[in-house]
Amino acid sequence: MTPTTRYLKQATRGLWGQKKRDAVMELRGAIEDKVYRHQLCGLSEAEAELAALRDLGHPATIARDFHRVHTGPSVLRSTLLLGITGLLSLQVMAQVATVQAILDPNLKPACTLNDLYLRIVPGASPAALHRLLSRTNGARQLVDQVLGALSAAEATYLRAHLEQPGGMERVTEECLRATPIYTPNLLRLDDVYAALRSGGVEVTPIPGAPMVQLSFPGARPDQGLNLEHSTQVIDGATYISGAGLISQLKESVTVPLTLTGRRNPTLMIGSVKLQLGSPEAPVHTADLYARLMVNWLVPRWPGQPNPDLVPLRAVPASLQVPLPLARVRVPEADGSLYGVVSNTEFFQSDGPVRARFYTLAVREVDGGRLSVTEGRSAPAVTIVSTLPELLQATAHGSPAALVYRIQGSELHHLTYTPVPADQFH
Repeated sequence: MTPTTRYLKQATRGLWGQKKRDAVMELRGAIEDKVYRHQLCGLSEAEAELAALRDLGHPATIARDFHRVHTGPSVLRSTLLLGITGLLSLQVMAQVATVQAILDPNLKPACTLNDLYLRIVPGASPAALHRLLSRTNGARQLVDQVLGALSAAEATYLRAHLEQPGGMERVTEECLRATPIYTPNLLRLDDVYAALRSGGVEVTPIPGAPMVQLSFPGARPDQGLNLEHSTQVIDGATYISGAGLISQLKESVTVPLTLTGRRNPTLMIGSVKLQLGSPEAPVHTADLYARLMVNWLVPRWPGQPNPDLVPLRAVPASLQVPLPLARVRVPEADGSLYGVVSNTEFFQSDGPVRARFYTLAVREVDGGRLSVTEGRSAPAVTIVSTLPELLQATAHGSPAALVYRIQGSELHHLTYTPVPADQFH
């Protein structure tokens, strides 16, 4: 019996014949519409079904209201029926507030001369670029400024290609092929505030400080949300890092916080629902969890008294890399989240300088398998069971990875459990 069938059976208990059939039809329509809307927010079919049933409330309450409709006096029946129908209609029509997302401009590829100018030349801006190119010898000056901002080796490489017919086009094409592709990671802050206010939350900016105070109905008032180092202004609008917003909310507010869905997740702050991202600009839930796990892991790093010096970097799960080279089989449902801490950056051989930091990537189970290392030159790894073992493997020059199972739906109460190496194949 499916969850919907079970719910319909419980919600229409006590009704018979045509009355029961009408009630089932009305309720099923409301459920199907809500399932559809939750799927638009990025939930799987099963997740959307459970979310829709939660939205409607306990089936016993629906059953009681239906019973009152069909057993009371005719005038009262009409009033109650309008009430139930209106409630279901309002629930179906209720839209989860959408928070628009964009890609951080610093993550966009800089593969043309114009892009390089804006990215690396001090004081460059779109207006300055326009003025430069409007000059008679502007194109030549553009090349000179870009080459002057590059290292000697990079300038020599680019100059050699510019002297060949079609050389810049080839450089641009190679650059685009080699550049990682990210998904949007910045959220429009005004959308976040508007959703909170529409849900009855008081949002009060603090003059002269990068903070706002949030007052949730029924909760402790004036909960401060620190936005310092988390926002940036792009084309006149203020954006906040999605991972930064989730992290700051977890540290600042006492109301429940949940993320539902793997793409364009629904963030629930108390009773307020926000859909992060859109089909045109999707947000990956795993990228939001990575920041939370880094915050949890850093204080537990062995032998490091200063958390600011822990050599750990989060790698976006949305990063599209060439080819997964190492995957393990895990006994979990697809979509389950794991955090993979790896030392493979110490042993990459595709550049003149090797990195000296560990990486953390939050990844989903896909087809019963989990990627533990990725990239063209990533070495084969050994799975270890503890963080000290991972550090010891690094000291011995052995590529290794440690896998954590991420569990929990309430962000204040997530758990990260190391998975013993002998459980992987």
